[in-house]
Amino acid sequence: MKLRILSRPSGKMDEQFGVDAGKHMQDQFVHQFDAAKKVLTLAGIDWANNYRGIKSAVDPSSAGMRGLPENIPLLPAEIGSMVAKRVIETHQLSGHSLISVINAELRKRCTDIGIIPPDIENDDARKLYLETHRAESMTGYIGHVRMDEETLRVTAVGDVFVRINGVLRAGRDKLIDVLKKIYIDDIATASGEERQKIHERYNPEWTLMQFEHMQNNPLAGDLYYPAIDGTDTPDFESVNMPVADVKSVLIHTDGLMPTGSVAHSIEDLKIVNARFNEQTALQLIAPWDWSELRIEIL
Repeated sequence: MKLRILSRPSGKMDEQFGVDAGKHMQDQFVHQFDAAKKVLTLAGIDWANNYRGIKSAVDPSSAGMRGLPENIPLLPAEIGSMVAKRVIETHQLSGHSLISVINAELRKRCTDIGIIPPDIENDDARKLYLETHRAESMTGYIGHVRMDEETLRVTAVGDVFVRINGVLRAGRDKLIDVLKKIYIDDIATASGEERQKIHERYNPEWTLMQFEHMQNNPLAGDLYYPAIDGTDTPDFESVNMPVADVKSVLIHTDGLMPTGSVAHSIEDLKIVNARFNEQTALQLIAPWDWSELRIEIL
């Protein structure tokens, strides 16, 4: 079988980090292939920085995974995405078990880097701290696929999208993000002001409101959205289907969106705001030959 991979930093990251921009990406991906067991794991990972609290931290484990010096300060989103990546690579899990382990490891890392105060030693107390200080945590989303000879299993939280045979099967936009875009578009159309400037003016207040009232809070109604932030993720999307029915798999983060109603390949995706958004996509192509995984880096 064949796997095509696209992983590109944003234009802003290129300006800031130059040739090392790829080593600082908040988007990450996983591909693991076991020919003997005939098992394939794929994942797209997208993490966000905390809104309040620490702005950077030294985390030797995450830096080492990124090929960076262990003492280099990293953004919380750079650390969070590597926590998720390590869990996916070292635990053969899916569904609720996978999400629970990522959340547990995030709590540990939040303690290690100073997001959770060091005097909070009980894990339940650490979870409660993050539940009441969501704006300080590292929030992320995943689209995860685990496939063997018979079954394909999808686990997804948030806006990392999984398309099977071109059709969206998991991953969803947050309603608050949709409403923000409509609001910004209306102001830009009426005033002629640049959309990014409008976004920068209003986004801090919107973001705080999301963390405090909507994230992992089903009581927020239609504005509720699930996330992986070190607390309990109330729900996730899960799809199981026979491998015999699968012809293609496409996983992508929200820096790429389909040009039409279906998307079979990376070429069916368009870049959304390349200056500020990273672009990550994995495309798996049949036939399912378990003797090898051929990889093409785009």
